[in-house]
Amino acid sequence: MAQNLKQMTNYLIITFCILSWRTAEGIHCRTPVVERGFFHPELQTYGHQDKVNYRCDSGYKPITEGWWSTITCERGTWSQVPQCIDKDACIPPEIRDGTVIRPKTFYWNEDNVEFSCNIGYLTQNSQSKCKNGDWKPLPTCRRDPNSCSAPPQVIYAVINQEFREFFGENESVVYDCIDSYTINGTSRSTCSKGAWTQHPTCVPISSQTVTPSPTENSRVRGEDVEIRPGNTDLGSQGVGGHKCPDPPGIENGDFTKVGENKAMYQCGSFYKLVNNPTITCSNGQWGRPPICEPNFCKMEGKIKYLKKMDAALFLKDGEEKRVSCESYWDWSALAVCKDGIITFEGCGNWNTWTFSSIQ
Repeated sequence: MAQNLKQMTNYLIITFCILSWRTAEGIHCRTPVVERGFFHPELQTYGHQDKVNYRCDSGYKPITEGWWSTITCERGTWSQVPQCIDKDACIPPEIRDGTVIRPKTFYWNEDNVEFSCNIGYLTQNSQSKCKNGDWKPLPTCRRDPNSCSAPPQVIYAVINQEFREFFGENESVVYDCIDSYTINGTSRSTCSKGAWTQHPTCVPISSQTVTPSPTENSRVRGEDVEIRPGNTDLGSQGVGGHKCPDPPGIENGDFTKVGENKAMYQCGSFYKLVNNPTITCSNGQWGRPPICEPNFCKMEGKIKYLKKMDAALFLKDGEEKRVSCESYWDWSALAVCKDGIITFEGCGNWNTWTFSSIQ
């Protein structure tokens, strides 16, 4: 019995030592190897978040911008593999609003790179050549004058696709009304010469559409005439007997007219309503409407520890999303949006970090 207990104790001690060694091995980095270069400081092992600076021999340069580079130990793995390339070689270009097609780790002198612009952007040249360490001509993407920004928001409506900041010419979106509301007008809007064609409104299913003779405030399609909700020009009377004009519009929101002298406002899905959502008309004057404040976070470009984003990414307040890290490993970080501040967790970091999207 005593012999068995001793064997069990030894087994547990050995197991504990192996696990401890593996744990220590997992959070430390080994000495990096830099061919055709050197680094500092030189140690046998490096702890989590330890940094090493390296540079290259004459005739070579780091595979990053600048004449020296820094790598970081992140839970047993270096943030990048240190590498020295020919001084006349080029690293992949960073193209604002564009993407390199079939990117390589680096390009030799006289190599060509192909790239494409994001939707809503154009370029005069889709190729660039590596010339003595620089790209000639520099890849650029400019905004297409015929493209459109995100389609206008319609109260009580959604669009049947993911949000995008820009749309190309002739692209269309389709609006859908929420339950208890129906489309008034065409559900499809198209980007045409930098502007969206007429979008619909959502009206309560119980309401009736008035179709009078064409007026200055009417929208005419073929032989159909549709009157916009709240703009019937039928002599609406408010409190006091005075005629009420159209309710005032608000930025990033819309309204639905309720009866003759009341309007109810709502913001788009990425905004929040401030103040009373309902106003009334008295003596021909509408009360002060509410406002729609931003209720989202925006990520774009290069953010610390993350891969560069080719297009803007929007998160609603309280929304979470996984984003890719700037690493040779398939790591990701959890992004959480709160009050215009994005908090990140991951990418091999013990601590969280933040990014402010408030302009």
